[in-house]
Amino acid sequence: MRYTFQSLKHFSPHRHDVDSVLLLVGTLSFQPDITAEGLSFLQLLAWADTVEQRLTGRLLLLPPMIVYQPSNGSSDELDDRMPYERWRAQQTLMLLEKHFAHMFIWTIDERITKAYTEVWRERIEAQTSLPSLTLLTDISNEEALYEQILKVWTRAM
Repeated sequence: MRYTFQSLKHFSPHRHDVDSVLLLVGTLSFQPDITAEGLSFLQLLAWADTVEQRLTGRLLLLPPMIVYQPSNGSSDELDDRMPYERWRAQQTLMLLEKHFAHMFIWTIDERITKAYTEVWRERIEAQTSLPSLTLLTDISNEEALYEQILKVWTRAM
């Protein structure tokens, strides 16, 4: 969402009512098809922005987290980056779980999805009380994103 002074002024007294966060996590590589990749990412961001506007007062859309992926990286080099991906996922979840009851992490890269899944499993084994985490991976349109969030909220009631 494009925050203005007015929207922040409205949000500030009601921030305790916002119990959910949506974070889009994606990769960017400088390959020949970067234009298509960038346009696709912008479309996903537009869907997230629209869903946030529909759910104003309950859901906060964070700025997207973009991970650089070298275009000439081999499979082994990408595997070497996994500890870093896991560390970043762990830090993100630790920060978000302090402030939100429901965390929606929309991952559009298998490696990032794997990192968040592994970290979340470790956290479940280590603690008993955790906020709700939903990894959104197969979202095909704006309405599917909206429905998935509503489904999680309904189950939590």
